[in-house]
Amino acid sequence: LLFRPEDMARATALFRRLGFAIPSDVASLADMSSACNEFPLTHPATGSFFDVHWALTHPDKETPIDNEKLWRRSHLYGIAGVECRSLCLEDHLLYLCFHAVEHHRCVYVGPRALLDVAQMVAKPPKPIDWEDLIARAHELGWSRGAWLMLVLIQDHLGVSVPAGSIEALRPH
Repeated sequence: LLFRPEDMARATALFRRLGFAIPSDVASLADMSSACNEFPLTHPATGSFFDVHWALTHPDKETPIDNEKLWRRSHLYGIAGVECRSLCLEDHLLYLCFHAVEHHRCVYVGPRALLDVAQMVAKPPKPIDWEDLIARAHELGWSRGAWLMLVLIQDHLGVSVPAGSIEALRPH
């Protein structure tokens, strides 16, 4: 779950009301992990697990990105009758690739990461704007991860990706 930094105190209060074990003296989850970009939350009764983010990249290990631009490009979607904000399709696909390849270095993600990317490419909720995706991948510095994941889903899962898109993302 991604929250704007200025909304973290409200989100923290909400998680506390929902029964997550957060110390009462903590105003914001970001304070519990100030050298990072996320905090893992597990509900003590249900076992529900959430990675709560206030930025998509780790401040010390990854190139910072303009998170506000991602918010501006995001869209509202209905999930079970509730309006929820999500990254736009192209940014979401790029983030899945970045998260698996750059953030986790393909460790601990298993085949789920490939399946998520494959599903999004094979059955997108709307047509993927490949030109926008390629431009954004280069702008964010995520083209290498996108290239690798797209080649893998094409070669190993049989999901078609426009050839020109793969070539445009190929690292030098």
